[in-house]
Amino acid sequence: MTTINGVPINFDESWDTGIGGGLWTTGRAMGRYFDQNVSAVIANIESLVQVKGGRLAAIELGAGNGFLSVCLMALLQGHQHLVEVLNVTDLSDHLGLITKTFLANSHVWSKLKVL
Repeated sequence: MTTINGVPINFDESWDTGIGGGLWTTGRAMGRYFDQNVSAVIANIESLVQVKGGRLAAIELGAGNGFLSVCLMALLQGHQHLVEVLNVTDLSDHLGLITKTFLANSHVWSKLKVL
Protein backbone atom coordinates (compact mmCIF):
# COMPACT_ATOMS: atom_id res chain seq x y z
CA MET A 1 0.00 0.00 0.00
CA THR A 2 1.18 3.49 -0.79
CA THR A 3 1.14 6.14 1.93
CA ILE A 4 1.93 9.82 1.64
CA ASN A 5 2.50 11.87 4.78
CA GLY A 6 1.18 8.88 6.76
CA VAL A 7 -2.08 8.85 4.77
CA PRO A 8 -2.99 5.64 2.91
CA ILE A 9 -3.62 6.07 -0.82
CA ASN A 10 -6.06 3.75 -2.58
CA PHE A 11 -6.10 3.40 -6.35
CA ASP A 12 -7.03 1.00 -9.10
CA GLU A 13 -5.40 0.36 -12.41
CA SER A 14 -7.24 -0.55 -15.58
CA TRP A 15 -5.26 -0.95 -18.75
CA ASP A 16 -8.63 -1.35 -20.50
CA THR A 17 -8.92 2.45 -20.42
CA GLY A 18 -5.66 2.84 -22.33
CA ILE A 19 -2.08 3.68 -21.55
CA GLY A 20 -3.03 6.07 -18.74
CA GLY A 21 -4.99 3.41 -16.88
CA GLY A 22 -1.97 2.04 -15.07
CA LEU A 23 0.44 3.55 -12.61
CA TRP A 24 3.69 4.29 -14.40
CA THR A 25 7.01 3.89 -12.58
CA THR A 26 7.49 7.66 -12.86
CA GLY A 27 4.20 8.23 -11.05
CA ARG A 28 5.22 5.85 -8.29
CA ALA A 29 8.61 7.63 -8.07
CA MET A 30 6.92 11.04 -7.78
CA GLY A 31 4.61 9.70 -5.07
CA ARG A 32 7.65 8.38 -3.21
CA TYR A 33 9.35 11.78 -3.62
CA PHE A 34 6.28 13.49 -2.13
CA ASP A 35 6.33 11.10 0.84
CA GLN A 36 10.06 11.44 1.48
CA ASN A 37 10.12 15.25 1.07
CA VAL A 38 6.86 16.42 2.67
CA SER A 39 8.41 19.40 4.48
CA ALA A 40 10.37 20.60 1.44
CA VAL A 41 7.41 20.33 -0.94
CA ILE A 42 5.13 22.17 1.51
CA ALA A 43 7.79 24.87 1.99
CA ASN A 44 7.99 25.32 -1.78
CA ILE A 45 4.22 25.59 -2.07
CA GLU A 46 4.17 28.11 0.80
CA SER A 47 6.79 30.17 -1.07
CA LEU A 48 4.66 30.13 -4.21
CA VAL A 49 1.64 31.26 -2.20
CA GLN A 50 3.65 34.18 -0.82
CA VAL A 51 4.86 35.21 -4.28
CA LYS A 52 1.35 34.94 -5.73
CA GLY A 53 -0.23 36.66 -2.75
CA GLY A 54 -2.96 34.06 -2.40
CA ARG A 55 -3.85 30.42 -2.58
CA LEU A 56 -2.79 28.35 -5.56
CA ALA A 57 -4.79 26.73 -8.30
CA ALA A 58 -3.29 23.56 -9.75
CA ILE A 59 -4.12 21.29 -12.64
CA GLU A 60 -3.04 17.78 -13.52
CA LEU A 61 -3.39 17.12 -17.22
CA GLY A 62 -3.34 13.51 -18.32
CA ALA A 63 -4.03 12.28 -14.80
CA GLY A 64 -4.58 8.64 -15.81
CA ASN A 65 -6.02 7.09 -12.66
CA GLY A 66 -5.61 10.26 -10.54
CA PHE A 67 -2.92 8.77 -8.29
CA LEU A 68 -0.61 11.80 -8.21
CA SER A 69 -3.41 14.26 -7.51
CA VAL A 70 -4.48 12.16 -4.54
CA CYS A 71 -0.83 12.02 -3.42
CA LEU A 72 -0.65 15.83 -3.56
CA MET A 73 -3.85 16.12 -1.53
CA ALA A 74 -2.45 13.69 1.06
CA LEU A 75 0.82 15.61 1.20
CA LEU A 76 -1.14 18.78 1.96
CA GLN A 77 -2.95 17.30 4.98
CA GLY A 78 -3.14 20.16 7.46
CA HIS A 79 -2.13 22.62 4.73
CA GLN A 80 -5.22 22.56 2.49
CA HIS A 81 -5.49 26.33 2.88
CA LEU A 82 -2.54 26.67 0.46
CA VAL A 83 -4.48 25.33 -2.54
CA GLU A 84 -7.78 26.83 -3.61
CA VAL A 85 -8.57 24.32 -6.33
CA LEU A 86 -7.03 21.26 -7.93
CA ASN A 87 -8.41 20.35 -11.35
CA VAL A 88 -7.74 16.82 -12.50
CA THR A 89 -8.45 15.76 -16.06
CA ASP A 90 -7.69 13.27 -18.79
CA LEU A 91 -9.40 11.90 -21.88
CA SER A 92 -13.04 10.97 -21.40
CA ASP A 93 -12.29 7.23 -21.25
CA HIS A 94 -10.16 7.79 -18.12
CA LEU A 95 -12.62 9.93 -16.15
CA GLY A 96 -14.38 6.94 -14.61
CA LEU A 97 -11.08 5.61 -13.26
CA ILE A 98 -10.13 9.05 -11.88
CA THR A 99 -13.53 9.30 -10.20
CA LYS A 100 -13.12 5.81 -8.71
CA THR A 101 -9.70 6.76 -7.31
CA PHE A 102 -11.01 9.99 -5.81
CA LEU A 103 -14.02 8.33 -4.22
CA ALA A 104 -11.74 5.64 -2.74
CA ASN A 105 -9.72 8.45 -1.13
CA SER A 106 -12.44 10.66 0.33
CA HIS A 107 -10.49 10.54 3.62
CA VAL A 108 -7.71 12.62 2.02
CA TRP A 109 -9.50 15.91 1.37
CA SER A 110 -12.51 17.15 3.29
CA LYS A 111 -13.80 19.43 0.50
CA LEU A 112 -13.38 16.94 -2.34
CA LYS A 113 -15.89 17.40 -5.17
CA VAL A 114 -16.00 15.00 -8.07
CA LEU A 115 -17.72 16.67 -11.01
